[in-house]
This record gives sequence, structure tokens and C-alpha cells, in this order.
Amino acid sequence: AITFFTISSVLISNSVQATTKASEPHIHSVKKSGVKQWKGMKLDVTKNGLTVDGKPAAVSETNTDATVYQQGLFSYVVYANGKIAVMDDKNQFQGYAK
Repeated sequence: AITFFTISSVLISNSVQATTKASEPHIHSVKKSGVKQWKGMKLDVTKNGLTVDGKPAAVSETNTDATVYQQGLFSYVVYANGKIAVMDDKNQFQGYAK
């Protein structure tokens, strides 16, 4: 939980800074895209964002290091290196997608 709050603080501060810049798309550039699995769910990261079992996830926070997506009861932190962390609705870390 501590890691999530640290990321959130950074994401929020960078998000506030981004609003003062010219309009930029809030699409996260991922170095490694592709399909990963987590507890039977298919997580697909593309240039357009994250889909979970074919359903698009909404961007809730973004910065240069990671983008946080929300879909259903879970949040997905997609890092620039392609790693995906899964958080539940209580912001508890659940694991990494493989």
C-alpha cells in the first residue's frame, strides 16, 4: 500500500503539471506491449491503452513512469517497462500480471 501512495502522489503532481502544458494525449507509451494474464483475466496493453478481457479500462492517473487504469473492481498500474501491477478496490496490492 505504501508503494501505491508514493506512485499516486507522483502521478497526481505530474498530472497537475501536465494540465498547464499544451493539450497532450493521455496515452501511455509502453515499451513492451502484449498480452499478460492475471487470475484468468487477459490484460492486453496496446498503443491505445489497456483492455481487460476485451473491455477497455479507463485511465485514472498518468505520468512518464506509469499509467493507472481502472476496470471493474481492480486498478492496473502499467509501468513504462511493461510490468503490470494489480490493485483491488481497497488499494491493496494483489500481484503482477505474467
